[in-house]
Amino acid sequence: MTSSTPAPQPYILELSFDADQVTQSLQFRVISPKGNETPKKTKGPMAGTFNFVHDDEIIVRVVATAEAEKPSDPMPTLDLNVTNCTFVSVGPDQKQFLSLFDPYSACTMISKWSLPEVVENKSDNSVTVTVNALNSLKVVAHNGQWAISGYLSVLMGRGKDQLSHLYFFDPEGSAGSGAGEDPP
Repeated sequence: MTSSTPAPQPYILELSFDADQVTQSLQFRVISPKGNETPKKTKGPMAGTFNFVHDDEIIVRVVATAEAEKPSDPMPTLDLNVTNCTFVSVGPDQKQFLSLFDPYSACTMISKWSLPEVVENKSDNSVTVTVNALNSLKVVAHNGQWAISGYLSVLMGRGKDQLSHLYFFDPEGSAGSGAGEDPP
């Protein structure tokens, strides 16, 4: 007997921002570790949601960039410390799973992060800092739809000063068909 349910996959949720931006909104995208095929639905009732299957794993990656104002300026410095990232996911009905990631809590927090990886790009006089979550989020639900709000707290330094910043993102997620009951 063959199953029509796709096998669980690992994905990366990449959250990015510019160190000089004055807005709090993060850019986000979901990619496979090989850099292709996002699980975003483009058609049907779940269009616009990132659609996962039970047991998919999602690693959160934070990418911050800083660019010098002029090509003749020195390479910018950027220190980044991710304090935490919190997901609040609430479904339209509270039948079985409060969250895409936890059956008992609408809030999921990531507080353990890798050391920053710093890459300088001399061609455009910019620096990029990447930090990865040390623990993945696991999709626990089989079916359903969730409004997801995410909040990222960081300490960011440009030179001597280090300031705390709060960023947010607001994707929608679904699992399986997006409707119906979870299997027993």
